[in-house]
Amino acid sequence: LDSFQVGFPKAPEMDEVVATIAGSLLAQGDADGARAILEEVQGPRSALQRGYLLLDGGQIEGASKALLMALPGMPPAEATDVIQFVSLLGRLAPASAQVLARAAVLAHDGRGEAAAGVVRDALDSIPDKERPPLLAEAARMAERGGAKPTAADLRARLIQTYPDADESAEAMLSLARYRAASPDGVAEAIHLLETLVTERPNAAVVPDARRELERLRRAGT
Repeated sequence: LDSFQVGFPKAPEMDEVVATIAGSLLAQGDADGARAILEEVQGPRSALQRGYLLLDGGQIEGASKALLMALPGMPPAEATDVIQFVSLLGRLAPASAQVLARAAVLAHDGRGEAAAGVVRDALDSIPDKERPPLLAEAARMAERGGAKPTAADLRARLIQTYPDADESAEAMLSLARYRAASPDGVAEAIHLLETLVTERPNAAVVPDARRELERLRRAGT
């Protein structure tokens, strides 16, 4: 970082460099070091990393503000994920928000399996009404971290335990896509999609489910 600052003091890449190094320091347990270098620059990536640093310290409100400040400089898909995450943080009880915060820090470090485990292990202590959105978010974290089987298990649990939850429709579509990737899972995928289309016709993901269902049916014939 010192070499980069000397050679390229006003480079736009400074924001990315600082955020990357801060993330590495945080992953190694050096929160103070991460905090120190983040004070040296302002930008979307450093704001995002500052948000996760605050999450690591359990500062939910400050973290939410920092994450939202990062949105203008983020790609649309990534910004959507952040908005969804911050919205969920704001809806949860304090204890549940702390669980999600711990998981999010791990997921941001690429440890999707560990992040999902934090949520899964805490479910029994979380109010029943907050479990569906936490299961759904844990599945997304696992999937983004490359732990697709874990994401599928969490979604299957969500669908089975909370079939009427708002999050179940998205979970059914995602699980169907995962199952359809294996020849042995196509029949289950079709069943999931048919159930979604017929039993949750007003769900936002139904148009995508219809297209996926038609694709699998054509492939089968």
